[in-house]
Amino acid sequence: MSTAAELLGAVVPDVSRPWAREDPPLAPYVPHTLALLRRATQWSAVGPAAVTRVLECTTRLAVALHRAGDYASALSVAQEAVTRGTRALEATHPAVIAIRQRAGRSLYRLGRYEEAEATHRLALADCTAVFGANAVETLESCAGLSPVLVWVLDRREEAVALVRRAVEGRTAALGPTHPSTLIARTYLLEFTAGPETRPDAGAALVSDCRSELGPGHPITLDAELNHGFALVTAGRQPLALDLIRQVVGGSERAYGAEHPKTLAARSLLSRVLGELGRLPEAAEQAEWVADARARVLGAGHPWTQWSLDRLAERRRALDDERRTGDGDGGETS
Repeated sequence: MSTAAELLGAVVPDVSRPWAREDPPLAPYVPHTLALLRRATQWSAVGPAAVTRVLECTTRLAVALHRAGDYASALSVAQEAVTRGTRALEATHPAVIAIRQRAGRSLYRLGRYEEAEATHRLALADCTAVFGANAVETLESCAGLSPVLVWVLDRREEAVALVRRAVEGRTAALGPTHPSTLIARTYLLEFTAGPETRPDAGAALVSDCRSELGPGHPITLDAELNHGFALVTAGRQPLALDLIRQVVGGSERAYGAEHPKTLAARSLLSRVLGELGRLPEAAEQAEWVADARARVLGAGHPWTQWSLDRLAERRRALDDERRTGDGDGGETS
């Protein structure tokens, strides 16, 4: 079994490097990985060390599926790994906690918010008990829980406190420009964006990402997008527009046109275009996002419904402008 785990580890995607759209398809890995996981957790002769190695490979596969935007497959793999890993080891084993954290992230992306919150809160409590409040594993749960708090439950203060804790803890343990720290800093920029945000608030973060990871890296794209979002919320739409357009183009190259991250960037582009009075373009971008999210995430996903609502708003604004004959939709502005 140890040999099989080593062989699997050699072919399962290396998640220390960014996922790219040109990477080989991940679907063929799923049945083989789950089959090995079942054998490892069912055979009494297999020891904890071998089970742990198989779980680590399964976690890498779940991460790769998630990064590719296949949240449903990532969740399916993670949930089976949690069930079998808990039986073979225990719920608080580090390898089991790691896959539980991944399940929470996929639940959030699938719009299953109550389950995501519960999963992350339990993982955070277990991490704190097992590893300590300042351990990197605990900080991972802080970061994982925060999006559902800020964007679904409207508990911004709690979310910001968790992310600040992750930034400070990761900075102390890993350094200010470690990829994990940069991710937490990107979250913090997003969650604290508002009318009083300084125009340069995200500039240092973007600079650090470009220097450490390079242009076009997924973390750099996230930082650039959240810098654009912060500029928009601060009323700096003209300054944000070119940056957001660049992020849309970079995301299309990195992920493809219909990856959820590309659609998030295009959604922000639609917003800033609308706020600049460029209503035809704003409606066009909103329609693209709504149609693509319906295909990728499904008609019942909360993000799809949100996109349809934004599309309806853009169309109403465009219709109102056409009825009043007010200007040319901002095309020359």
